[in-house]
Amino acid sequence: DSDAYPIDLTVSPIISEKKNTKSKSPKGKGFSYLSLIDGKLIRHETWVECEARVKGARGAKFKKAMNLADEVEIKKSWNIL
Repeated sequence: DSDAYPIDLTVSPIISEKKNTKSKSPKGKGFSYLSLIDGKLIRHETWVECEARVKGARGAKFKKAMNLADEVEIKKSWNIL
């Protein structure tokens, strides 16, 4: 009997938290992939290239850009002008 449960399990905070932890990066191939290590920004054509650079690098930043405007916003957020 569903009346036996005082909490609606379909709107559980645990379910909501899981939905919010999904990657914010859009799915699909990116326009480019940016990596920033020790102040040096590099633009990569593929995720494989970007991943090879950042893997194991302490303090590395990386992000997929879906278009040129995305690249500009990422650079701004990293204080790269």
